[in-house]
Amino acid sequence: FWFRRIWYRHKIKIIISLLIFAFLLTYFWHNIFVSIPSGHKGVMWKRFFGGTVENKIYGEGLHIIFPWDRMIIYSLRIQERHNSVKILTTAGLYVEMDISYRFFPERDTYLPKLHQHWGPYYADKFVVPEVKAAAIAVLGTYPPNNLYSLKTTEIQNQIQEKLHKDFQNSYINLHDFLITRLALPMTIKDAIEKKLTQEQ
Repeated sequence: FWFRRIWYRHKIKIIISLLIFAFLLTYFWHNIFVSIPSGHKGVMWKRFFGGTVENKIYGEGLHIIFPWDRMIIYSLRIQERHNSVKILTTAGLYVEMDISYRFFPERDTYLPKLHQHWGPYYADKFVVPEVKAAAIAVLGTYPPNNLYSLKTTEIQNQIQEKLHKDFQNSYINLHDFLITRLALPMTIKDAIEKKLTQEQ
């Protein structure tokens, strides 16, 4: 009975309020209801309460947050990248190398730290430049004729060892590193092949 009274007295106000509420809910739907898929976790950023929440990680499933806050979703799965690197050797000649590497972010308590230090684009900001720099640093110390006799796995292991050191305290794990192609300059390659032919 009392509900009918209120309804008849304030019918227009109630309808307008409900319409405004429905509009706001629809408009901010993706800011309020956040779904974290399988293999991912979320980091909360609170606008009015200290920014990044460092002591809590949000797991898979549906989460309801305030529309002025943000949930940043990170994939915890192993990611793979492929790059080509052109390296200037000690002899002043260029060597081309195709590389493949896999990595993933530190899980659980370190994820907010990763967000604060590198953000969602940590692969492009940190991983890719570090891997290329390590490849250049290691391969650039060899003369091209030495590379011909070296096994790819030896160079690969040296680069991977350097990367494991470089990745310490970065909140990112290097899973593995592979050299898929190593191309010497044609002048060096031809000279070495001629020398081997003469020796034989």
